[in-house]
Amino acid sequence: MRVKESFYVEEFGSVAKDGCITLVVTKRRAQKLARAGNPLPVGTVLRLRVIKITLANGSQEILITNVPATLLPYEQVAAVYHLRWGVETHYDILKNDGEVENFSGIRPEVIAQEHQATVVTSNMAALVEHEAQRRWEKRRARGEVRRKHAKDKINTSVAVGLWKDRWIKIVLDPDPNRRTQAYWHLVESMQANAVPVIPDRSYPRKPKLRGNQYSPKKRRSV
Repeated sequence: MRVKESFYVEEFGSVAKDGCITLVVTKRRAQKLARAGNPLPVGTVLRLRVIKITLANGSQEILITNVPATLLPYEQVAAVYHLRWGVETHYDILKNDGEVENFSGIRPEVIAQEHQATVVTSNMAALVEHEAQRRWEKRRARGEVRRKHAKDKINTSVAVGLWKDRWIKIVLDPDPNRRTQAYWHLVESMQANAVPVIPDRSYPRKPKLRGNQYSPKKRRSV
């Protein structure tokens, strides 16, 4: 996992590029872990591998893992971590497009219900997006569309927005022919929002304010 440069500065500072450190859970650390929902008893010893990678823009990524160098050499870490980037971006979609942290109440049952509903809705949107991507790539292979870049992908944020606007009408329509027609029209709409995939493109990270950005007293309708 990726951590901030301010994360255990003293311990991580002893690692130049790739090395192992030992962390002991103190009382203060145990309290922080408990508040974060990851309780560990005081005195627990954690042995972690710390990996520091310098990016093309000169910034540094700090990763921690329990996978030893014998199984994952330093030279392969960046490529393997890149394979997980789809997971990272999906969390971003859940938080910003799906508003998974936006709840209409504070009771555990309400939070669990709305969290699960958001995840299910996101997964359903991903299935439709996958179908749109598959059909788009077939159209490109047949030469039906011409694009400047070598590869395109469906804009996920737009796809989620289209899905949220239409899926209830599609599911509740009693006419199976209209449902099928509306579904394929949705897939076509997603294909109209393909964006180029540009390798090695990156943007500087902007610090964000911590805390819930949504009011617990008002949930915006989906």
